[in-house]
Amino acid sequence: MLDRCGYDRGALAVEFRTVAEGLSRTNDVNATLHRIVGLATLTVPGCDGASITAVGRRHRFQTLAATDLAAQTVDELQFLLREGPCVAAAAKDGLSLADDLTESTIWPEFSVRAAAVTPIRTALSLAISPDTPRAVLNLYGRSPGAFTAENVRTAEVFAAHTRVLMLYARATDKVINLNRALTTNRLIGAAVGILASTQRITTEEALNLLKTTSQRLNRKMFDIAEEITQTGELPHRDLTGCVEQPAEQPAQRSWRCGRVASADGLTTFHNPAAS
Repeated sequence: MLDRCGYDRGALAVEFRTVAEGLSRTNDVNATLHRIVGLATLTVPGCDGASITAVGRRHRFQTLAATDLAAQTVDELQFLLREGPCVAAAAKDGLSLADDLTESTIWPEFSVRAAAVTPIRTALSLAISPDTPRAVLNLYGRSPGAFTAENVRTAEVFAAHTRVLMLYARATDKVINLNRALTTNRLIGAAVGILASTQRITTEEALNLLKTTSQRLNRKMFDIAEEITQTGELPHRDLTGCVEQPAEQPAQRSWRCGRVASADGLTTFHNPAAS
């Protein structure tokens, strides 16, 4: 694993090859993205936190992976305010840098709020996919001016490797979804055939019966079809025995020194020792 004492292109290539091999073995895209942002903090000098953002249709931003709460919060501020290096990098498919959030005039509202509620003081964003959904690699530092010209060059090489791995991850995700769809279709086809035979109806009538049963029992067609292939019978009631429970409240996220919820729902960091 790389440390922060130096930068080696060969070592970086090995690191990404290892991540790609892990994706090939597990098909776990989410875990792969989290490994990438963690690797950024070990590879890019000045980087204390990182995230990967996706920008979908209608310019909807979403954090796919983040190293910590501070990185997630800075992302959310940019999504809310529609300004900041991440938004700018996504718009121009390039690189954007906020060198010192305590003095930045490029994105004044974002800079002031980010510096007020997080320990982040510098932000560097690099576009890593121009296609929809677009993707942006965000690197965050706790020291103003952390991303020197040399560090930015390192970040650009890291982003280039990330871009290639993102393409592979998207291809993997498409294959997984295709295989899942094929499995579902085969299972539903088998269930329709069983119903048509046992009920002495047409395949079209069997498919409609499967759909209405799914709606009546409030269960997925896949689950109904799976039960039919196992039992040979159409379920007549919900066998789960489950009673709908109220959704659990999301667990509060906390930073080292705690958090205070602000009026707009964003996280405000608070140091009890300073109170």
